[in-house]
Amino acid sequence: KNIDLGFNKENLLVIDNLYREAARDKIELLLNEYRRIPNVTMATSSNDAPGVATENNTGLRTPDMPETETLLIGNRVVNYEYFETYQIPLLAGRTYDRNMNDERAKTEDVRAGNGFPSSLIINETAMRKFGFSSPDEAIEKTIYRGIGDDGESLYLEYRIIGIVPDVHLDTLKKEIRPEMFELIPENPQFITVRFTGSALEIAEQARTIWEREIPSIPFKYDHAVEQLAEQYEKEKGEMTMFATFSALAIMIACLGLYGLASFTAERRTKEIGVRKVMGATVFDIVKLLVWQFSKPVVIAN
Repeated sequence: KNIDLGFNKENLLVIDNLYREAARDKIELLLNEYRRIPNVTMATSSNDAPGVATENNTGLRTPDMPETETLLIGNRVVNYEYFETYQIPLLAGRTYDRNMNDERAKTEDVRAGNGFPSSLIINETAMRKFGFSSPDEAIEKTIYRGIGDDGESLYLEYRIIGIVPDVHLDTLKKEIRPEMFELIPENPQFITVRFTGSALEIAEQARTIWEREIPSIPFKYDHAVEQLAEQYEKEKGEMTMFATFSALAIMIACLGLYGLASFTAERRTKEIGVRKVMGATVFDIVKLLVWQFSKPVVIAN
């Protein structure tokens, strides 16, 4: 619950259902409208969200690897301002910039010989998997990805422009995988909005814009904090169950101790009377009765 996930999970509104047909042409419009909402500081889109597992993988290779070999890298599709919205820091390089030619070259352009190096941001685990010893060393290095049809030697060339730390966007039950964050603004599944102030007011304003622009699709949203917490509902239930049965076991043990103390006191009533007459204090009597079976209890604790 308290681990540093590598990004700021607070004040993030995650809006779903963008994969629907009616929403595809409205992505940029929605993003621009959401950015104009008072107290919204950033907005971006992506193909996944915190707490939503993704299993997309891509085979990449470095220039010194044979064309028949690739390294399996997790693929996250993001938009501009993704790292700024999630407040993911950079270890080296820069993030995607609208004023730079950062978007991926299209397959048909590469096939026609009009391809160009596409920008790419990777995480620290991917950096090590590619054999780079430091973030600074990885910057401006070239990576290749096969995009041709069967029997076609067609490769997309990437140029690494940034390295980010390993970020726990998925459940903590899974080991962080090597990942690439590829810039593809088209066809995302989620919009993420960073805001300040009232979460309820932001959600209602976002709903109003959504229902005005895409009335045919239900407005579906969640908060990143809640999405991440939902991953561990099973553990919360187990924690409650173990605590309940532990408390029950301790209560039963205490009943046994109480019964033993009562039995001992009743069996030694005459002895206690004699000791009281001879000047024993209450503390002395209690110590006499309790100490003989308290020693193993202390050891057990």
